[in-house]
Formats: sequence, structure tokens, C-alpha cells
Amino acid sequence: MPSSAYHRWGIGITDENRQWLMEKSEFYYLKDVDDREANPRLVALQKNGQRTWLETSMASHMAQIVTEIIKSLGDSREMISVCELPAGDCKVSKEVASGLQGDSEEKSILDSVYFHLVDYSHANLSSVKRQMAFHRIMFATHGMTDGEFLDKEPEGSLDIVVSLSHLHHKSFPDFLGKVHRALSDEGVFVIGDWHSAIWDHPVNAYKLLKRIGTDEATLKRFMQHVGQDLIMSAGPRPNLRDEEWQAITDHFAYWDDVARMVKGAGEPTRLQRLHFLDASDTSEARRQKLRSAGFTDDMEKIRTAFPGAKLVDYPKRMLNNSDQSVVMVFLKEKRPRG
Repeated sequence: MPSSAYHRWGIGITDENRQWLMEKSEFYYLKDVDDREANPRLVALQKNGQRTWLETSMASHMAQIVTEIIKSLGDSREMISVCELPAGDCKVSKEVASGLQGDSEEKSILDSVYFHLVDYSHANLSSVKRQMAFHRIMFATHGMTDGEFLDKEPEGSLDIVVSLSHLHHKSFPDFLGKVHRALSDEGVFVIGDWHSAIWDHPVNAYKLLKRIGTDEATLKRFMQHVGQDLIMSAGPRPNLRDEEWQAITDHFAYWDDVARMVKGAGEPTRLQRLHFLDASDTSEARRQKLRSAGFTDDMEKIRTAFPGAKLVDYPKRMLNNSDQSVVMVFLKEKRPRG
């Protein structure tokens, strides 16, 4: 869950244990990736129709942003570096490439665009290589974690970084500083992600476990593990906006649907184990973290940086009344020296 909510789960962050907690949160996320790679059925079980549609919609909006920025840069850059992390099935990069290739006036711009596709999953990278080779564009794949890639990249070497359905796995916001360092001056960070305060408090996990039919013995063990006082306390923050409460409801419905699919899959119990805690936060909380890391989402500043780019106002919710899936664009601001 997000590190900002640790104390509501009875976890204290200190100077001594912070690094250990960061490493453990990354370890268990990567373990989940390994489990899903060993059993592709787990991936399928987590993708219902609405989830797939919303992710595709986010990717399309992100591709539009990236394409417009690339067009704006035009001939002003000898090479434009675009990084998608994690690559996944490179939804955004593929759509950018296809859009530019289909535009007779802009097709030549692709000759100056280089895609960096980063993914920890070897299966994903194998698929990415085939798909991107088909588009006949310049690209490189990097089989490592996003943090490892950003740490080794020279400062200011990337012009555009895109991340789809990923940052909700990042418990600590330190990762944003790595993106800031790797981006060039006035580089752009384009994000499409799932948002909600669902794991802001353990009472939500308890309610979800009850909703999907968890047996009483397991519910009791969960309550003992996190502490009965926490479960019976006031619960989630009462100051959430309507669309933020709706996002919690939407995530409840999503995981309820996943539970039904798992139960209907008929696989052995050991293959049905899914990690449902994520470092999800509200889109407003994410915006504040990015601003603290040296980014701005002021659309006037972004439009000024890329004259001629046709950019609508962001952030943009895929569902008008819900904070569940949101696309945002951020411009790197120079940190003050000294």
C-alpha cells in the first residue's frame, strides 16, 4: 500500500527502516510479476472487460499527448528519446509509431525518434521486440526494473517518459526523483494510471474480503494481523471528494469481479493466489507528489514549452464521475541550484 498510509496499517517508518521497507515493497511487487509470468492465467484473470477498455482509452490519450509533443519538437532535436516503462505490450509506443507513420506530413519525424522499452518481464520483452520490429522504427529493449534503468541513464538523456498502469505499484514516491533526473530540461512525464484511496485503510481490505465470501477463520486472522482496533476505528478519510469515493466503489466492484473469475477458473488454490494490495492513491495525491519531485502540470506552461502542440486540458478522467483511471501530463521544472 502507499507509504503515506503505512501508519494507518500499524507500520511506522523510521530513518533506520525506511530503506528496508522500500526494498521489501519492490521485492514483493517483482515476486508478483514472477508469479504471473510463471502462470499467464493470473494475468488473464485480472483483466475484465471494463479494465481493458479503460486501459486502452488511457493509452490512446497518452499517445495523443506524446505525438503532439514530438510534432512540436519537429526538426529542433537531432534525436528525440521516448521511454516507456514498463513496456508491457508497448500500447503507447505502438500507437505513437502507427500515428506518425500514417501521417504523410509527419512520417519523416519517426527517423529522429528513438524508443527505449523497459521491462522486468522477459516474456513481455520478447513480445515487444516482435511488435516494434514490425513497425520498423528505432528502438532498444532493456530487461531490468525501471529503477535500474533510470539509475544507469545519463542525467537529462530522455525527452519523454510514459508510464501506463504502473505507478500504483510504487509504495514510495522516491521513484519520481529518478524520472526527474533522467529527463531533459522541459522533458515530459506522461502517466495513465489507476487511482483510489482503497488501500488507505485496512478496513477497506476487510470489507472486500467479506464481500468476496472469505471464510470467518481467515477474516479473524486478518483482523488479528492488522489489529482489531484498526479495523474497528473510524476508517477511511472522510474528506474524500465524490469522484474519489466512487473510485473506491469501482475498485471494490473490480476485485469482486476478479474473485468471481478466479473461483470459476477451477485451478488449484496455489495458482489462484493474487496480490490485491497496491500503492494506489488519489490522482490529487499523485499530483502533489509529482509537484514535490520538481514537476508542474500547469497546462499553460506545458503549451508554452511545446508551441503548436494540440493539447487539451489534463488531468483527464476516463469516467467523468470517477477518479479510478486518469491520464496526466507533467513538465520537468529545473530545480533551483544551491
